[in-house]
Amino acid sequence: MDGRGVTRAVGMLIAVAAGCRGAAADGAQPARADLRAAIGVPAAWTALPRVVAAATKAMNQGAKAAAWGDAAAGCYVVIVSATAEGDGDDARDALMKGLGAAPGKATAGAIEAEVRAKGVKGKARGWVTGGRVVSATAAACVGNDREPEACAKACDAVWAKLVASPVIP
Repeated sequence: MDGRGVTRAVGMLIAVAAGCRGAAADGAQPARADLRAAIGVPAAWTALPRVVAAATKAMNQGAKAAAWGDAAAGCYVVIVSATAEGDGDDARDALMKGLGAAPGKATAGAIEAEVRAKGVKGKARGWVTGGRVVSATAAACVGNDREPEACAKACDAVWAKLVASPVIP
């Protein structure tokens, strides 16, 4: 996975998270129920398969995504992951750049950054794992100005559980 691919994926993550504004539930993601429970997505949030479809279409073949949100409150979580042959250090540098994380913003293997784009704000976290075959995963949990305190609280609960790179089924 080259730096351009990771940067494109992270840019797409931020764009998709910002584009969630007003996204409504549009079906179920039953295969992602375990992931949802593992990362503490609030029960009232609904799956957003159209967001998932847009995210995976914008990325390389084999990319995976998951998304949930509460459109009424304006809160969303989006996770994207891609795996390819490449250099882990290059992918990590590209992920840091894509997330806008300053050097030293990595904790326990995670890269952390603030998200402020197109009317949403929140946090993003990314992970790079592997050797010759590299997996880059990024997550964003954001909210708009409808219910910022509720979104921040819900995202804090997600971040408390999302401490390691999730596996998207």
